[in-house]
Amino acid sequence: MEAFKANERTYYNPVTKVKERRLLGYFSIFALSLVLSLVNQNSQEIGSSLISVMGVLLGFGFNIQFFLADTNKLNIEYSSYLEDKEDARVLNELSDEIYDNVVYLNYLALTSLILALFISIQPPEFLKFENDVLRTFYFKGGQFLLIFATGNFLLTLFRVLMRSSLFFAERKRLLPS
Repeated sequence: MEAFKANERTYYNPVTKVKERRLLGYFSIFALSLVLSLVNQNSQEIGSSLISVMGVLLGFGFNIQFFLADTNKLNIEYSSYLEDKEDARVLNELSDEIYDNVVYLNYLALTSLILALFISIQPPEFLKFENDVLRTFYFKGGQFLLIFATGNFLLTLFRVLMRSSLFFAERKRLLPS
């Protein structure tokens, strides 16, 4: 839950510092997940195909997370230019926020991976369903959760990629070659 809160704190307008409203985005992902899970007939195929994709993207997320954790903060304390100090502060803040986004991204990827495994295998014997309604609920519910987590993952991944590009472009600009 702390990763979710830290991720949510990063959604604000950088100029005005006003928090962005995210409820409409979550509702959109919820509605799309509901529709897709009800329309799709092959929940096991979705789970199987997402397992390898999420595994690769989870590795990507950990790679960025470890890089940001290992990277030294910019220190321009010795600079006499106020602009350099402000640039370093903004870049260090962006690095911390990307780190929070990536931690959340990794939780979403891991959750999606577990849900994909959950719906791609047959339920164990003690969960065999005599009733078709329960069986449908088991697979459709799992599929809904998987699509919802994957939708959140994709939006967070897009945000991480955009902010990482900005981070590396600004870092390259500030650091001497």
